[in-house]
Amino acid sequence: MTRGEQPPGAAPYRSRSAAEVLMFLLSRQITTRREIAEHTGLSAAAVTKALRPMLEAGLIAETSLPRGSGVGAGRPTQQVRIVGSRVTVLGIKLTADEVIAVVTNLSGVIIEQVRHPLPEPVGTLDVDPVINEVAAVVADLSGRHRLDRVGVAISGDVDTERGVVVLSPLLGWRDVPFAERLASMIGPPVIIDNDIRALTAAEQAFGDAFGIDNFAVVTIGEGIGCGLVIGGQVLRGAFGVAGELGHMIINAAGLPDADATAGRPQLGQIERMISRQAVMLRAEGAVSTEPQSFAELITAAAAGDTAAGRLLEAVGGELGIGIANVVNLIGPQRLVISSEGFDLDSAFGDLVDEVIRRHAFGQAAQVEIIHREIPFSEWARGAAVVALTRQVLPS
Repeated sequence: MTRGEQPPGAAPYRSRSAAEVLMFLLSRQITTRREIAEHTGLSAAAVTKALRPMLEAGLIAETSLPRGSGVGAGRPTQQVRIVGSRVTVLGIKLTADEVIAVVTNLSGVIIEQVRHPLPEPVGTLDVDPVINEVAAVVADLSGRHRLDRVGVAISGDVDTERGVVVLSPLLGWRDVPFAERLASMIGPPVIIDNDIRALTAAEQAFGDAFGIDNFAVVTIGEGIGCGLVIGGQVLRGAFGVAGELGHMIINAAGLPDADATAGRPQLGQIERMISRQAVMLRAEGAVSTEPQSFAELITAAAAGDTAAGRLLEAVGGELGIGIANVVNLIGPQRLVISSEGFDLDSAFGDLVDEVIRRHAFGQAAQVEIIHREIPFSEWARGAAVVALTRQVLPS
């Protein structure tokens, strides 16, 4: 399969305009054609063209409001609303040791959520056992729900159009035709995407990116992720790779090492300095209390361990500098910073925000900064949003 061909079992992709209109409908649920045109910048004719296949498929319905409630004397307004129950989608977030799945619909309501541990971490398993485990989760949920399609969020360089995991250092995968192999086992069409892009899509439809033209979300955990919305569109990049904050160099003294060939961040890059694993490696031999987790490091600093405090101060400063580069690059109206497995405010206080604003240029420093824990169920719901917006009509 070449880039641009359809995923196996998929309905034809619709226009980008249709996907943009559907994203707006998902976020609003009830709106008007006029509001759609104003938000998307599409002409009335283009909006009509985008809505027609959705109406024919029963994804949306239109009703006329009473005369006098629209624009213009006596002119009725056509209200457009999502038919939430029309399509049921399964969204999956695949981590190194767990499958998190949510069943949702066009209204974005999470109908059911399951967490299924993998028998061993992915890095120690071949691809087939992992796909088998994911297929088992889908089969279990299919017994209770009609699943029209499945979206899967995976860390790394993911080619959504071909359905291929090009490179996932976290999972140890390269050139895996994941969508095709999973679809052959489960029936419904499968759409895969990079996990942080999927999360960004969920934020745009239902979260803090709703109605925001320029937005960034940064996640700190096993890796450093960054999703971007520019001009109202989730940034995908020309080759499906964009927003790779973890690979940004903030320490020029760092030199390439052997991990570079595996796609892992090199010395001097953010992920090798401030991911959870990187911070714990930096704590070895430097912090006398020998913390075994990020939470224990925070506790040690709070108890007066000066070495632990200095390390957290260094990490917070490095994180702030990295994010300030993102702020200067795209000038977001809103920025969400999320941590996995530790409390951001307990670790760094106001330090990260202060460093961001100190290094932001001019009015970029006015960015609204939100600290929020984002559960993996939201990443999974993002995979469902991607599956919906990449294929506007059910197969």
